[in-house]
Amino acid sequence: MMAYFDSVRRQTLSYLNGLSQPDLESCPDPKRRPGYTVARMLAHLIVKDAQHTGQVAYIRRIQRGLGRLMQYGVCRGAKPLCLPGV
Repeated sequence: MMAYFDSVRRQTLSYLNGLSQPDLESCPDPKRRPGYTVARMLAHLIVKDAQHTGQVAYIRRIQRGLGRLMQYGVCRGAKPLCLPGV
């Protein structure tokens, strides 16, 4: 799996390093998304990645915190995540 990750990373960095300013300013699908440039798409990907990373970290903190609470009997009888509707 790590070999695949390394290969994709190398190819991605090679592609990104090869982009010129006109490439970044180009709009690949002007009919469906006018003004949505390659640079804007890349910025969107970075923001989405950061958001999802934060969501995963938040859920991990909830799980770890509840694990400690359940260990000490604070959440007896609670569902594993103690989330409403879960």
